Amino acid sequence: MCFVDSSTADSVDMSGVVMSTYKCNACDNKFKGMGSKLSCPTCQSTDLKKLD
Repeated sequence: MCFVDSSTADSVDMSGVVMSTYKCNACDNKFKGMGSKLSCPTCQSTDLKKLD
């Protein structure tokens, strides 16, 4: 997320955000993410397994 005016970043409430842990089946990278269209940040594969 990019902000031009950094003072607006303080007003974002992230307390209700639930992030899940995923494992990439292509490169075995584990990462946290949210949403329905995820891809591995290491290899950009969409072949993912949700761990929790």
